[in-house]
Amino acid sequence: MRAREGVVHHYYDRDGGRNCTYGIGTLVHPGPCTAEELRRHVTEAQINEPFHARTETAARAVRSAVTQTPLTQEQFDALVSLTYNLGARGARNVLADVNRGDFHRATQRMMQATGVVHRDAHGNPVTGADGHVLMDHPPGLVNRRAAESAPFRNQPQGPRR
Repeated sequence: MRAREGVVHHYYDRDGGRNCTYGIGTLVHPGPCTAEELRRHVTEAQINEPFHARTETAARAVRSAVTQTPLTQEQFDALVSLTYNLGARGARNVLADVNRGDFHRATQRMMQATGVVHRDAHGNPVTGADGHVLMDHPPGLVNRRAAESAPFRNQPQGPRR
């Protein structure tokens, strides 16, 4: 995940300037960074602590949710990466699909999780004139989901339970 996410030793605006972030995709707060935050340097220790904690939390969530279908190491790692990024709640439907052995549906759901919501300076979703929330599908996120879903593509379906 470090290689795919990249390590940034300062605060920066992620998702087209909509989320203040540092390190390995660690969210500081929704909305853009302030000018002061953009000048802030972050040490390796400040990066590693939340990264390791979030990785462990994601791994526990995967182990807890996927108990019926055996996973390869590559599949487990992909689910940890997804859960790291989406959180256990955001990944719950994918994890449930995998637990049932429905890899096809899990792959579909992963590839649907590529939208980044436009947010205002206060972190609130921005809607268009039609009332729908504005979203982008950044190529980097689409590529990440493709990599995470790859271990589940063209795999025999596991037992349905």
